Amino acid sequence: MDGPASKRTREAGDGVDRDNVNNANAWAGAGTKGSPIVLESMLRSVSPPRKRQRSGAESTTSVTPSAPSSTREPGDQNSLRSPFQLTAIRDLPASANVDTLTVKDVFGSPNLVECWEFNYLHNLNFLLSSFDEAAVSRGLAVHVVHGFWKSDDPRRNALEIEAEELNKLLQSGDSQSPTQDQEGQGTSITLHTAYLPEPFGTHHTKMAVLFRDDDHVQVIIHTANMIPHDWTNMSQAVWRSPLLPLARGEEGAADENELCVGNTFKKDFLNYLRAYNQRRPVCRELIEKLIRYDFSAVQAVLIGSVPGRHNVLHPSEMERLDETGSTPTQWGWAALKQALRQVPIQRPPSATAFGTVATGTRSLTAEIVAQVSSIATLGSSDSWLRQTMFAALSGGQVVPTKIQKQHRENAIATQSRVPVLRGAKPQFRVIFPVADEIRRSLDGYLSGTSIHTKIKSAQQQRQLAYMNPIMCHWANDVPDGEPLPDRSQVPHCDAGRNRAAPHIKTYVRYAPDGTIDWALMTSANLSKQAWGEAKTSTGDQMRIASYELGVLVWPELLAAGATMQPVFKRDTFKGAANPTPVVPLRMPYSLPLQRYSSTEVPWVVSMPHSEPDWRGARWEDPSS
Repeated sequence: MDGPASKRTREAGDGVDRDNVNNANAWAGAGTKGSPIVLESMLRSVSPPRKRQRSGAESTTSVTPSAPSSTREPGDQNSLRSPFQLTAIRDLPASANVDTLTVKDVFGSPNLVECWEFNYLHNLNFLLSSFDEAAVSRGLAVHVVHGFWKSDDPRRNALEIEAEELNKLLQSGDSQSPTQDQEGQGTSITLHTAYLPEPFGTHHTKMAVLFRDDDHVQVIIHTANMIPHDWTNMSQAVWRSPLLPLARGEEGAADENELCVGNTFKKDFLNYLRAYNQRRPVCRELIEKLIRYDFSAVQAVLIGSVPGRHNVLHPSEMERLDETGSTPTQWGWAALKQALRQVPIQRPPSATAFGTVATGTRSLTAEIVAQVSSIATLGSSDSWLRQTMFAALSGGQVVPTKIQKQHRENAIATQSRVPVLRGAKPQFRVIFPVADEIRRSLDGYLSGTSIHTKIKSAQQQRQLAYMNPIMCHWANDVPDGEPLPDRSQVPHCDAGRNRAAPHIKTYVRYAPDGTIDWALMTSANLSKQAWGEAKTSTGDQMRIASYELGVLVWPELLAAGATMQPVFKRDTFKGAANPTPVVPLRMPYSLPLQRYSSTEVPWVVSMPHSEPDWRGARWEDPSS
């Protein structure tokens, strides 16, 4: 489930100093019990190069929509922009919103002529308000793709009524701003329904395709529903492609045959859109237009899910052509596993170089952190989580050290056995808030309506038991959580989003040396419906219930010889140029992570809470 639900609250006395609402550090506190847990990568400083001194307060900054995510920052020779951006938080100060995006930054170009908007929840008035007035006045074709496919679904009926009323208003010219110039055709909204054959599936993708009047198109993949709640005080992320021009050659066919990551993205993106056409030609018009554009500038790998049963292909099978004339596209965890096979992952030279603060033992272990806003019922045992999901996330090409390279060269020269290079199995963490974090978030308990898991049944209780050891907090300042290591041992880095509850979904692999091997931003939460069931016992098939979409990036994809490091409260590293390119990854959560204590449980929207949130509201059992 996604998005806010209707819940009942009642007012009580204030539970917080209202003067501290806009202070991102207002809730800085320390845990008092248990032993600490920390990302092993934090044992080396991940701080950016020394920043230039700046006078005065920082102001909110937005990257221009035309700038590709990998554009180098002027004046910083080797500094790149974060491939993912965070959305602006209304009730945080400008210093916490540097380099962030508003909904108008994403959708508000005056050059826009056509928009295809895919999502789970839609507020059509809100969508229209995000467009530039000049674009609406000139005439804008708006296509909205939703997943309410049953004709008697009240959400579908409400959406259809809203679209009909808005179209009448737009055609009449009685809206607050003109909707049609002398030569334009007028702005209109067309609804398209995605077919969902699986009973528990949803159209969960959050994506837009924006056509412009200068013969360019831009693809937007993000984590927010198209409703005001999601773009106000919830933590969200956005990936924007560069502006993509019309391709050379007839319908772009020549460019598609050129081998590059951008053309692979185009192939997978078109295959994703073709999945909508099972029952009716929902996306045929969109596909026919996109074929004509050049995607070679895209520096990301598409990771999508579409409902249905799918073959899990061996790497050698990926070379064959499917019925569309292109190589087949994998979906869900199989797509992620396939993509990660080509991603370089790092391994330090010796076990003496790194260790953990928690135990004091030496370790070569990377850590993969899954940060989600929903955890489904995964099973009474951890077999799917470990053997399917975590196994898919564990892949990669281990990068040999200089010593390991020399050993391999010596073995080849002497015709002796060549050592096989294997990486140590990574550790896994899952970030998910508890009730304390929801209470203290900017929207209080209301923010919890977008964050979902269940712990009521016996199966769910068993799931809670096996997941508790890997669970970590969104805000690393929870009084009942495990205490953080001392700042003298591990640097503490504040992302400025502790009080902005998470609707964002990210999966990141941290190398033991403090760098990042890869990062995924996606609509997909931790569920079998999103990622797919395990392979069937009788064959290489898996079943997916929902539509999902995300983008995977790693440093070499963005710049040759680059590394990737976390960056906090901005999208770039400032200061002196580095000898090699460093790709910054904008962090939505603070580091180091704070582990759940053994008695803590995740936030559950159906559980009542008598303790008031900071606004004075209590959370009642919605079923009572």
